[in-house]
Parts: sequence; structure tokens; C-alpha cells
Amino acid sequence: LGLIGDLFIRALKCVVLPLVFINVVISIMEMMTVGKAGSIGWKTIGLYLATTVMAATIGVLSIVSFKSKFAQEDFAPPS
Repeated sequence: LGLIGDLFIRALKCVVLPLVFINVVISIMEMMTVGKAGSIGWKTIGLYLATTVMAATIGVLSIVSFKSKFAQEDFAPPS
């Protein structure tokens, strides 16, 4: 059962990944002919930067807030 499942996953990757890539390329080419590629590109970059800043802020805040839970004195020395 492991071999069949592994072969299925590999076949799925061989079919799905190129299909998605070609679909994205075709969509971008169609947007460029219509003239909407510039505005959508700027919106995509803005959304990417906003989510990256939000994720970094949440990560730093969670580290700062839970830092006292993982103080070095809480752990027993190895024996």
C-alpha cells in the first residue's frame, strides 16, 4: 500500500504542478493584454508586504510575551 500511495503522490505532482504553473502564466499573459497586470501587481505586492509585517509583528509579540515561560532556571540540569 505504501508503494502505490507513493506512486500516486508522485504522479499527482507531475500533473498538478505543471498544470498550475501553465494556468498562472496564461492568466498573467491575458492580464497583460488587457492592461490590468500593473494594478493587480501593485495590489499583490502591497498585500504580501502587509501580511509579512503582520506575521513578523505577531511572532515578535508572542516571543516577548511568552519569554518568561521559557526561562533557563525552569529547566533541570542534565544528570
